[in-house]
Amino acid sequence: MWLALGVGALMLALSFCIRPDVNPGHDATFYLDAAVGFVAHGTDHPYFREPIFPALLALLMTLRLPVERCLPPLQNVAFCAALYVYLSTFCAARIDSRARRWLCALAITAVPTFFVLMNGAVYAEGVLATLVLLLHCALGQAWRAARNGQSGRAMLWAAPVFGLSAALGLTKGSFVIIHEVLALLLVATVIICAVLRNGRRWPLKAALVVALALGSGGALAQRGWFAIQQHNIATPLKIYERGGMVLFGRTEFARRFDFATDSVPYVTCALSESVFRRMYQRDPAAYTFQAENALGQAQIDAGVPEEELFRRGLAAIREEPVRQFGFAPFELSRFVFHHGVTGFATLEVPVLSAMLYSSAMSVLLKAFNLALYLFPLVATWIYFRRLRRERMTSGDAWRAWPDALRAGVVIAVVYCGGYVGVYGFATTVVRMVYPLAPLLVVANVVLALEMTAGIKKSDNIRA
Repeated sequence: MWLALGVGALMLALSFCIRPDVNPGHDATFYLDAAVGFVAHGTDHPYFREPIFPALLALLMTLRLPVERCLPPLQNVAFCAALYVYLSTFCAARIDSRARRWLCALAITAVPTFFVLMNGAVYAEGVLATLVLLLHCALGQAWRAARNGQSGRAMLWAAPVFGLSAALGLTKGSFVIIHEVLALLLVATVIICAVLRNGRRWPLKAALVVALALGSGGALAQRGWFAIQQHNIATPLKIYERGGMVLFGRTEFARRFDFATDSVPYVTCALSESVFRRMYQRDPAAYTFQAENALGQAQIDAGVPEEELFRRGLAAIREEPVRQFGFAPFELSRFVFHHGVTGFATLEVPVLSAMLYSSAMSVLLKAFNLALYLFPLVATWIYFRRLRRERMTSGDAWRAWPDALRAGVVIAVVYCGGYVGVYGFATTVVRMVYPLAPLLVVANVVLALEMTAGIKKSDNIRA
């Protein structure tokens, strides 16, 4: 426990050394301006985007706290607490003490990718990550109650699921679509599980209620906010800004993408633009996300409405699903290789920051990000292969895991599938994927623990 407290104290101290970057044209400036408007006029301030994050900033301003100094430690503490609750909900049987769970949560929080870029910035991603973790906890509790035959109690958990879905929808509008997709996937998963269990009774009614709460929370909350704002704004409100431009640009870029000649340059550019320049002796502008957004922006400049661009993007997916879905892994490669410590906040600790922003750290973080996504696949294959040598089937190995841990894995996999499926058609996927990254770190930690336990078990058997 003392070690956890020491790490926590260090993390909190470093939080006070983070300076968010607030530059003209960045969303941070937009959020701060909106917060000033909320402080002055409340909900009468005309604001056509999601209100929760600027409302949080407005609360800090109302309390006369320096926003850019208080926000990083506040977001780090909230994120760490949500991680602890998440680990207690799903991984208590494997991380078997409070001190270890706190230490694990603090260690994950201190990973530079989250610590500097997300939790230290005047951006909504830190709040999103915290809300996603809490939503998973509510879904896990509903799962646990339903599995224990307590359908009524499971349905009661639909209320916090609805509230968290609403909060996410009012923090980032695209979560409305993500949660609608996720609700369908959850229902499909429960039905498949019921079939695989040869007709044994599964709590389908409770699953439907929870899925309905998840899928409707954000949409209804947004409608309520739009109704409040309609008297302030003459033009119709949109679910989220630039959606049509982004979707059209992404799908149009995929239409023009030549898989034979563009695949290697695209992935090389995603890995490193400087490496691209050295390899190809030209500017990588044709393979950056700006090139995709420029296609949509050109249509906006020509007077095409956002709604029409959104319709065209959806039409492209329907007309060429193989090409559009085939391009998605290339789009997603950006968040595997691209995100690191450069972004929207700066750590003001001379020696540490010099290390953090060095080329060596950039390479290290790219390797870390790649391992983050590859390790679960490799570790799962090694783990189940080892168990097969011990004459256990994959099904036996899966059933040997605690029920709460299996629930966490299923919910996380389904959620990540729906989330990445939606953002695979967005050029902003580099930043938008951050709320999923903590789930991947937790998955890696649990798999490492399971593999270690399996190795010890094998050694004991041989002894």
